[in-house]
Amino acid sequence: MLGNEIYLVSQIQSEQLKEEYNSETMYYPHFLLIGLDMIGNDQIRELSTIAWENAYTQKGLIRTVTLMEDVERIIGNNKGHVVGSTACLGNSLNRWILDRELNGK
Repeated sequence: MLGNEIYLVSQIQSEQLKEEYNSETMYYPHFLLIGLDMIGNDQIRELSTIAWENAYTQKGLIRTVTLMEDVERIIGNNKGHVVGSTACLGNSLNRWILDRELNGK
């Protein structure tokens, strides 16, 4: 079984993060992928390879984002081999919930 914690973003988010990153207002949303079998492991390896090929350095850190569009292209037509999960509080869903709680919405 293979797993990978990724930064899962859309193409637009990736461009914004790359060009105008501000740690006060922007974040790299974490997401967890776990392969359930060899096909899933291959899908995760392919996503990881693409992320590393498109990696960039930002404020001394290497950023390896995984695009939602790549996930859809690689896993979309062959589902059932990878499980996705939130990885920590630093993912989109948890941030949305926390923002709503903190702002009383």
